[in-house]
Amino acid sequence: MVRLWLLDAGCAQAAGWDEVEGILAHRGEKTAWQMSLPGGVLVRAADGVLTLVQPDLRETDETDRTDEAELQVPGRVAVAGVQVTARRMKGIVRTPGPVGALPSSCSLDAGAMRGKTLLVRTRRSGDRIRPLGLDGSKTLQDLLVDAKVPAAKRDRLPLLVVDDEVVWVPGYRVARAYAVRGPRAAAVQVRMGG
Repeated sequence: MVRLWLLDAGCAQAAGWDEVEGILAHRGEKTAWQMSLPGGVLVRAADGVLTLVQPDLRETDETDRTDEAELQVPGRVAVAGVQVTARRMKGIVRTPGPVGALPSSCSLDAGAMRGKTLLVRTRRSGDRIRPLGLDGSKTLQDLLVDAKVPAAKRDRLPLLVVDDEVVWVPGYRVARAYAVRGPRAAAVQVRMGG
């Protein structure tokens, strides 16, 4: 259970045998305690409740914010000051809303994702998306301008990218090649913000 808890929180580096055994060794303690784990993760216990603290995911000032990170599944990263999480699930999740709105969620087809790297990054010149329900593609510039996303927000909005192809813009449709095929199909759920 402890190992699954760590993995679900995106702390694979901290979910080794020694780390799990170290946490379990403290399970009967009556006083509060904490333990440092690989990857900068800190486990704290108080009143019988375990809490994970991941310093790299807390709110930081603008100079500490990264513009690109690989997202493991399950996993968690922060890009442009926005927390992004991924987990395995079944079915389709989509947060309706205006383009660029956060928090926002989507589902990507697990089969289409197999063996590929999921990247979260801000936009680049020439980025395009081939959304479900649209023949051809659309430039992100046009999509964001048409949706009236403020200019200051356009360059800080995290995007999901696979093989240098934009597969999701928060509040918009996923790329058709990564759309989940049905309500019971294996999927990767991604949530940005909130």
